[in-house]
Amino acid sequence: YTTSKQELTNLTSEVNINVTGSYKEKYAYISGCASYARDSHLKNVTNLGNITYSGGTATRAAISGISANCRLLTNCVNGAENDKNKGKLIYDSTTESVSFYAGGMCQLSGNNMNAVNCVNYGSIIATERSNATGHIVGGLFGNCDTGSTTCTQIFDNCHNHGDISMLSGKALGNVKVGGGFAQI
Repeated sequence: YTTSKQELTNLTSEVNINVTGSYKEKYAYISGCASYARDSHLKNVTNLGNITYSGGTATRAAISGISANCRLLTNCVNGAENDKNKGKLIYDSTTESVSFYAGGMCQLSGNNMNAVNCVNYGSIIATERSNATGHIVGGLFGNCDTGSTTCTQIFDNCHNHGDISMLSGKALGNVKVGGGFAQI
């Protein structure tokens, strides 16, 4: 977790992360490489592990292959081109009032987002079984909406090859799903 300007380079994660059960945190940011790296530069970063979040009670749950919150990505990859069993993001909730956000690269990007040469191969599988307040799921990026009219968003040579499966039978709010971006 960092809100200062850091650089994370040449990292490959093959760790499977499984977060289950009930805990009382307001937010759950779960990521394969850097959970919360808002002002950092992630360069040559790869996630090959699978991430599962199920049954938690956080108000907002966010999972992503590279970083849950980021602004600068270069040459980042989630999953593997020849192995669809790597880089999966799996969300299964039975808890009331949880908002869910997911992106193969990043679930939330802020002002002045810059992503170059990034690829997602991992599938995103989301199942909502309760009265959720809304979901934002993107193959590359979940939520890129900054609410600002003065920011710059640059996405260059970024591709999603992962499948997205969203089952939300009782959502009370918005459900936004996009192959590349869910909300810009």
